[in-house]
This record gives sequence, C-alpha cells and structure tokens, in this order.
Amino acid sequence: MDTSVEPPPPPSAPPPGPPPRPDFQTVKVTTPWGDTYASFWLRLAGYLIDGVIFGVAYTIISAIAGSGSSPGHTGSGIVVLLGLLLIVAEAAYFIGLWHQGGATVGQRLVRIKVVNASTGKLPTVGESTVRLVGYLISVACIWIGFIWILFDGQHQGWHDKMAHTVVVNAR
Repeated sequence: MDTSVEPPPPPSAPPPGPPPRPDFQTVKVTTPWGDTYASFWLRLAGYLIDGVIFGVAYTIISAIAGSGSSPGHTGSGIVVLLGLLLIVAEAAYFIGLWHQGGATVGQRLVRIKVVNASTGKLPTVGESTVRLVGYLISVACIWIGFIWILFDGQHQGWHDKMAHTVVVNAR
C-alpha cells in the first residue's frame, strides 16, 4: 500500500475582477474606417465656441438696431428682421460648413469633424440639414439629445442618429 500523499494542487490565480468601467474621456472607440469617435467634451467645446461666435453676432446686431431708435420708437421691426437674417445665416453656417469641410469653426478649433456614419465621407447637404433640425429637437427636449452622446457607443446624439452621421477626431 502506498502511503505517499499527493501534494495539493498549486493555488490558482484569483478570478479576474469586473471589467473596467468606461471613462467617457479616455475610451477610444474606432469607426469601421479607423477614425476615433470624438468625445462628448470635445464636442461640447466646439459647440460652445460656435455659440460664442453667434452670441457676439446677435449682440452686435442688437446694439446696432438699438442705437438708431428714438425714445418713442424701439426699432423692433429692424431687430426682428436682422434676427431672422441671422437665423438664416446661422443655418447656412452649420449646413454649409458641415457639408463643405465636415466642421464648423468651433469644431475645427478642437479638431473634430462630422462624417457619414457608414462611409466616413463628408455629409451631404440633406444630411447636414437633418442634423441641424436634430439640433433644434435636442434643444427643445431639454438638451437630452446632446446628453445622449455620453451614453451612446458611437458617441452619437439624436441629431447624429437622425442624419446618420458621427463626429470623429480630425487627423
């Protein structure tokens, strides 16, 4: 009879812990064509820069329209007309720059651009227009369409989903 005792098996490695939680600033998810999706924070910075540009323009127009009014006349007709023209200019700014180069001035400064989600090419005029309408819907829904970017795997907001676009880091 063999009285030898088998040694205990070597201790196994502890089971792996839970996977790391995504960090919205550092997770780098790539597109099918190799670009990385732009973070929420870069997108917000670009949006705020564009907001400052148009805020300054609205302030200048308001100051010009208000400076020519007399105490009995407010010049409200001029303000409304100039405001409408600025709204049209703002729409042309976004649609035109997204279509022509993929980025507004603010987006260029933070080095991001808008592209078609399937092809990686610049958005068409139609996609850019739908994207702008999606901006308005997102704003009307207390910004939820923009906050959505934080939780979406491709960092798409509602406006991106509607227009079938993504925002990527520019090379």
